[in-house]
Amino acid sequence: MYFCIIIFSSACVMVNRKQDFDSILFRTPVTLPTPVKHFGVKHRYVFLGSCFAQHIGNRFVENRLSCLANPVGALYNPESIVRVITAEDAGETVLGPMGWHTWLMDTQHTRPSADEARQDAVSTLNDLRQAIQKADHLVITLGTTHTYKLLKDSSVVANCHKHPAREFHEHDLSLLDTISCLERLMLWLGENNKDCVITFSVSPYRYAKYGFHENQLSKATLLLAIHHLQQSFPSRIQYFPAYELMMDELRDYRFYDTDMLHPAAVAIDYIWQRLHEWMTSDLLDYLRRSAPLVRAEKHRPLDASSAAYQSFVTQNSKAWEKLRNDFSMSLF
Repeated sequence: MYFCIIIFSSACVMVNRKQDFDSILFRTPVTLPTPVKHFGVKHRYVFLGSCFAQHIGNRFVENRLSCLANPVGALYNPESIVRVITAEDAGETVLGPMGWHTWLMDTQHTRPSADEARQDAVSTLNDLRQAIQKADHLVITLGTTHTYKLLKDSSVVANCHKHPAREFHEHDLSLLDTISCLERLMLWLGENNKDCVITFSVSPYRYAKYGFHENQLSKATLLLAIHHLQQSFPSRIQYFPAYELMMDELRDYRFYDTDMLHPAAVAIDYIWQRLHEWMTSDLLDYLRRSAPLVRAEKHRPLDASSAAYQSFVTQNSKAWEKLRNDFSMSLF
């Protein structure tokens, strides 16, 4: 007859200790810093930057908060983001492989004619700047310091619009370049909306095509530049650690999309929930009440023309109106 003696290690028998709980769950929790200014239900928001800004900004939009989310499309480098805010005009219109465009915006603003592209650019930029001048929060997600410059004048483009690579020069912004660029933004805001608080974040997306080491150097440059600005403008700038949440707390490939580079939907949901820690109690109450209305709007009927569905849409619209009235909310 054989006997088996099982000896548990000290790491196992100490599971009831709080300091060991998180390690047993295989994660390292990220503590959020205290915000300079919490997000409130009556505040006005502008989101700019990478596709990650689009994901989070869309949550504000779909909950019908006063929000403008990436109106010029995805922007990745600091120079393009600052330029689209501070440029005095929309710049030249150019005919590319997909149609007419400007170098300030991404491909969603491509138009069939030069006049249409120019009118769209002028209107979009005017709306953006007017919104920023009224905003309580400007939320900017920086993606990379890697830029593409036109060879003819060395200006940084927001998107290459499928033009031949021979028209561009690739360049990485230095730390001093990045700081100088963001300081131009602060100067512009000081003249146009000195009460606006900027929330910076760094996109968790990894730019593998530039090399993983180069990607890390780029992210480090962005983090250092933001930190420098925080020291210079402590009452105007706050940093939300989306990058750290993804890289440290959600450090597992199950939280990535199929390309293993973009955050998966579950990761975006989690970071959105962590952002709730920066929200006021009235905004959290509003989001609790708006959640079923958002779900209702995403419902896709078999027959959108049916009387039953039209009645459903009308009732949901009235519920939105009542909710906004209950919180005395206004749009831009």
